[in-house]
Amino acid sequence: NFLTKLIIMSQEKSSVVKGALASKKFWYTVSGVLVVVATHAFDLPEEVAQQIVYAVLALVVGQGLADFGKEKK
Repeated sequence: NFLTKLIIMSQEKSSVVKGALASKKFWYTVSGVLVVVATHAFDLPEEVAQQIVYAVLALVVGQGLADFGKEKK
């Protein structure tokens, strides 16, 4: 019984990870974080990072709205 529950939980986690890796929102967010890290690593102006993060945020929100529209159909 415990082993069965453990297997089911493992499969659910695997499904969540696969879903995240297939998600455009996930990859937009990862790229936004990497941009912030790169901005600090290369000592770029804060405004550059801010503009890129806003663009990534717009992509995430836009993709979220598109995904919400898909679910209604």
